Amino acid sequence: MRSLYFVFALLLTLALVGCAPTAEPTPEPIPTTPPPTRPATTETPPPQPGTSPLPKPGMSPISPLPRPPMPAASAAVAYLADELGITPQEVTILASEPVEWPDASLGCPQPGMMYAQVITPGYSFLLGAAGEQYEVHTDLTGQSAIVCQPESGDLNDPKVAFRRLLAHLIQTAPDLGLDQQEAWTHQDITKAATVGTTTWAWQSGEWTLEMTFHAVPTPDYESVLFHQQAGTVWSGTLQTNGQVTHDGD
Repeated sequence: MRSLYFVFALLLTLALVGCAPTAEPTPEPIPTTPPPTRPATTETPPPQPGTSPLPKPGMSPISPLPRPPMPAASAAVAYLADELGITPQEVTILASEPVEWPDASLGCPQPGMMYAQVITPGYSFLLGAAGEQYEVHTDLTGQSAIVCQPESGDLNDPKVAFRRLLAHLIQTAPDLGLDQQEAWTHQDITKAATVGTTTWAWQSGEWTLEMTFHAVPTPDYESVLFHQQAGTVWSGTLQTNGQVTHDGD
């Protein structure tokens, strides 16, 4: 009897265990990766047709140009104004160039005068007043100044021709700012294989003025004005009679 009761109790226990609900496992969350973000892009507007970063010929230069030395320049202007009996405001600086004068005469010795034989640094100024041009020499500080006529007014002299052409360009194209250049240095750039012609180049800052001429019988100066970034700005010819013609005319 006891055996029958034990078997019955065991069967009942197994039945209860089989009927009990089973707990389902909780699924672990699957990590998600956010989609990659696209870097922000800045669209560059396309260049407008017909535009250029370079200045147009005849317009103002790209960068500011150096001014002539103020003490010496002011002294040269004041000296010429006093000589002509006009105000300094009526005098225009057309060009300037640093020079080492061979003595204290500033390159313009006067008859009967004695000068200290020492190298005297200074400047040569080309000034304009009342429709005329004057060359004034000074020392570095402007304490000494003198109106000095060029050694030669003959356009066969390339240096004289350069001053004449530079003055013409300053007067006819003031927007270029050539009058603000402090010094022009020159060199012979004639090619070795060239026969019968010579080319000199004057340079100041970003500007270069090339002048090509024949040695005989009398030279006409075929000239080109270049800007370092803008390229050719002007081209023309200085004739021996002083007339300047523009290639575009």
